[in-house]
Amino acid sequence: MRVDTLGTFPRALSIGANEEERAALARRFGLIGIEQLSAEAALTRSGDEIRAVGTLFAAVTQSCVATDLPVPQTVEESSKSPSGRSRRPPPRRRSSSARASST
Repeated sequence: MRVDTLGTFPRALSIGANEEERAALARRFGLIGIEQLSAEAALTRSGDEIRAVGTLFAAVTQSCVATDLPVPQTVEESSKSPSGRSRRPPPRRRSSSARASST
């Protein structure tokens, strides 16, 4: 979703990791597996500020540190950008030719 298409009315975003992405993330984080990974959010923008309200859901399996047996776990985390602490889009980088001409 392009940031410049966001406005003051909430825009729904639904994303999920496919099997290949979940397998790569499981390897990266040392998990036996990630069976599900998805998120639902409503995004709004006011000037340079972007606000997100949503929920992340994951079903993962990790190894028990004592027995090495598989331990399945689900995670459901809701979040909201606190007022005044919204995430700002990263600044646009100027090309090297634009920097050279401005010095």
